[in-house]
Amino acid sequence: MLCRTFASASVLVATLFVATACENREPVSPATDHPVFAGTPADGNGNKQVFPVDEPFTVDCGTQQLTGTATGWLSLRFFPQPHNPNAALEGFHVVLTYRNSAGETYTFVEVGPARVWFDFQTSQFFVDLIGRSAGSGLIGRLVVNFDTGEVVFFKGNPVGPSDEIACETLT
Repeated sequence: MLCRTFASASVLVATLFVATACENREPVSPATDHPVFAGTPADGNGNKQVFPVDEPFTVDCGTQQLTGTATGWLSLRFFPQPHNPNAALEGFHVVLTYRNSAGETYTFVEVGPARVWFDFQTSQFFVDLIGRSAGSGLIGRLVVNFDTGEVVFFKGNPVGPSDEIACETLT
């Protein structure tokens, strides 16, 4: 009986929310000056470092200069155990917002993990970048030999560096 009463009350509350939402068309979330796609993560009980990002930048497109802001966070966790091939794990979530002189904007969201590991057989470090990266211009996975700079593996969609896309879009 208690379960049926709780279910009936839940349906009533949900109906009231829907009815109110249909009458009131104002947004329920607060407006912000910049997109807020993800909050800064926890520090993992001190096992990782978290660095908030909120930096202005400029991009020279030749015909005009774009201004912008990078907002978000980077997290870094090291694995110091002996014989562990994983050296570090970086998580990143950065929103790059570009603006031209007319006030038009272009937004690029850079998100994903980057894993740094050591190959004991070759005695070399590798970086495994997965996600959407502004610098590499890739949505997918990119593995690079950190010692030689050689691309070892590539799979995904090469979209081009975000600065180039912003220049093409806003100039």
